[in-house]
Amino acid sequence: MKVGYLLDTHAGPYDGPVPDRETVARSMEAFLEEGRIADEVGFDSIQVPERHMRTETHFPPPLQLLTALAPITKQAKLATHTLVLTLYHPMQVAEQVAVLDNLTRGRVILTVAMGYHDDYWRMFGMTRKDRRDRFIESVEILKLAFGDEAFDYHGEHFQLEDVQLLPRSYQPGGPELWMGGHFDPAIERAGRMGDAWCGDPFPILQDIWWPRIKMYREAAEQSGRPSKVVILRDAWVAETREKAFADLGDFFVQEHRFYYRWGIFPPSDEFPTESSITAESLAPHQVVGSPDDCIEQLVRYHEEFDVDYCCVRMRTPTGPSFEAARESIRQFGEEVIPAVEAATGER
Repeated sequence: MKVGYLLDTHAGPYDGPVPDRETVARSMEAFLEEGRIADEVGFDSIQVPERHMRTETHFPPPLQLLTALAPITKQAKLATHTLVLTLYHPMQVAEQVAVLDNLTRGRVILTVAMGYHDDYWRMFGMTRKDRRDRFIESVEILKLAFGDEAFDYHGEHFQLEDVQLLPRSYQPGGPELWMGGHFDPAIERAGRMGDAWCGDPFPILQDIWWPRIKMYREAAEQSGRPSKVVILRDAWVAETREKAFADLGDFFVQEHRFYYRWGIFPPSDEFPTESSITAESLAPHQVVGSPDDCIEQLVRYHEEFDVDYCCVRMRTPTGPSFEAARESIRQFGEEVIPAVEAATGER
């Protein structure tokens, strides 16, 4: 199993004051340093989210940050996680991705999703209206664009006549197209149209997880497509389990309570209310502890949950600090990733 690093672009409390320019500039420098270290210590990818019009987000557009990371990284793939495709014209996305793919000589993964946050569309004078159909048409156009030939497209939302993507992407046929989603239609669509399904289930619950895996794998097989299951986990490593949880405090708890309020935390008997989300109740669903603890947890996801790829996040809007995260990134890359790859047959 490969392990990627989610470079979280939050750097302040939710709904906090508008950050001053020096704070934002320092955050941007810290993001780039995180990415450089993650590349240096062996993470398979550096993945960047997309967020807009939020005071806690200090680097909103993912492709711009990935382009800044391109010249200071050498081996890690650069990925969106995820790009909100419905905010863009698909040919604009294809062009920017092709440029990045050439800059990195083929180190790009494009992960896309429909989006769920109304403020993102509102910032660009849009709404969620017809987002599913616009998303599907956009994916179809991306595939045509990366196919290297001029093409026409006549859809409900996009009309294109004799257009061609130039320059072509470095990777023949374009980068891998991963698709994010939490609910059944998105998961089935990822099997039919994508190269991977990216799910962020907090927590992974057996009775919900396995029907979704079956649906995804079957949809991919029936469509003649590859399948890859990618999950996102909160992670932290320290010399001991006790120190790891002491370092974290309640940072991850507050983050998942935010997800609960947004309705993207799956309902379950284990977490019946927002207040039931605690450090103790979250612990079995994270990758936190000593190096041995983290290795065991990642291997368990691979062996018991059929996970092919795990992307880990080590910061939330309020912490831990950039300095502490850099130390955890280094230790994770040096002591956890090689053992996980060896245990799961990945080198």
